[in-house]
Amino acid sequence: MERRRVVVSAPGKVILFGEHSVVHGKLAVAAAIDKRLFISLEESNENTIAIKLEGFEREDKTVVLSTALLLSFSEKLFENLVAIEWRMKDTSNDLSQPPSFLSSSFQDFLAQQGNVDSWMKNVEQYLESHSSYLSASSAIRSAVFLFVVCYLIILVYPRQTESTRGLLVTVQSQIPVGAGLGSSASFSVALITSLLVLAGDIQLQQLSEDISGTLKESINRWAFLCETFLHGTPSGMDNTIATFGGFLSYRNGKKETFQVHSDILRFIVVDSGVPRSTQKMVSKVYQRYQEFPEIVSPILISMDEIAIRFIQSAVSNLVGDSFSQQLATLMKINHYLLNALGVGHPLLEDIISIAQELGFEGAKLTGAGGGGCAIILVDSGKSIEHVDTLLNTLQSTPHGYRCFEIVLGGSGVQIHHQTN
Repeated sequence: MERRRVVVSAPGKVILFGEHSVVHGKLAVAAAIDKRLFISLEESNENTIAIKLEGFEREDKTVVLSTALLLSFSEKLFENLVAIEWRMKDTSNDLSQPPSFLSSSFQDFLAQQGNVDSWMKNVEQYLESHSSYLSASSAIRSAVFLFVVCYLIILVYPRQTESTRGLLVTVQSQIPVGAGLGSSASFSVALITSLLVLAGDIQLQQLSEDISGTLKESINRWAFLCETFLHGTPSGMDNTIATFGGFLSYRNGKKETFQVHSDILRFIVVDSGVPRSTQKMVSKVYQRYQEFPEIVSPILISMDEIAIRFIQSAVSNLVGDSFSQQLATLMKINHYLLNALGVGHPLLEDIISIAQELGFEGAKLTGAGGGGCAIILVDSGKSIEHVDTLLNTLQSTPHGYRCFEIVLGGSGVQIHHQTN
């Protein structure tokens, strides 16, 4: 029997405007970038699931799990449940079945087990019986944990299989982990899509490089559930941009895509090297809002207006230098407002100061802040030599920042290969 193989990728993202204000019902603007995360699933004749993660936290790691132990474990988890068979078909009703499946039958099952947390602890207990998992970093452990949860839900639970072939799972990421560039959501989207293809619930003949919008909606709902497993209460913006790509506005769970009528938008992403906690930063802003509502509320309103003004300019006929100058000004104002909310960091200020001293006026932190990354606009008037000077300054001693160039508006989730 030929071994099946699936290769899927999803993009990272940057938040241009709306960090933190989006949590308070304001408009956010995000864009997919041309850096992607790739997942390959290939069946093997081994009695293991080998998960190879390349470049996670600048290390390579392979975690090997026992399929026999996993099936024994799944029988214990699902012993009180009648098998439910479902297949995704090319109708909107059927495509909405996975989330309703999880919110009804699967949630009923979890209720029988006690609660979701206890079920997740059982998954963790299975993983901790493998030494390669215990020796992995926290980011890799999170990725492996999510893989096992999704593998059980998509491939094992609905089909109640008595045996399973081994798998070689290879994850290659061009997106730095923990830098606020959506690596978690990219992984969730690519993982869900690859498992659904392997399960036969997505047929390759239904797809092209531009996956249908209806199918993306289903993938996006699955990916949002993955994000809740990892982060508790995500906004849904990261998984949405990783699924759909392009440019996206987002407010209170409602998304709209839009086209930017301008030249290619190029940025330099600079990693401060400071780990940041989204949850901690969100909590910090919330506490500041609770303490000084009359002061913080106008800041959030101003951030909302910045996002609105950017979209108005982006979809208009404002092009070239006029658009770049306005974008740079909006970025600068937004950055100062984020600092006022208390989510800045001295190294982010160092990065932005260097950029502005060298004539790159459009610079701001992106993501949760408190560390992570800054983005610097490279307008069309900047020469290659000018950009090289900036990169060399940022990367050289004493700064030593990690930098890479990106182009905004990349494609969403893509299926690159499938062997039936």
